[in-house]
Amino acid sequence: MINVQDLETAVILGLKNLIYVIANNNAWGMIKSGQKLAMGKRFIDVDLPEFNYAKYAEGFGCWAEVVSEPNQIIFFYINLYFFYKSIMFIKISRNNKIS
Repeated sequence: MINVQDLETAVILGLKNLIYVIANNNAWGMIKSGQKLAMGKRFIDVDLPEFNYAKYAEGFGCWAEVVSEPNQIIFFYINLYFFYKSIMFIKISRNNKIS
């Protein structure tokens, strides 16, 4: 997460009902796309291990939810509407579909 400090700022300022969506496919996506084009799907050091970004956000004092199925998104929005919670992480499979 390049802008992880934004999470801390949102907590410090008491900002509510912000939505951060992170599509996580456990890869350096921009670099992997470049390697796919330039090197014919020969990938070097672009796949990352599992990482729980929701726990990471909670470390800043945020509420976070991991969504891995399309039908879970509605529950996230219900929480956002009624409880002013703010962060959703979408787990994306390697083939860019929600896993």
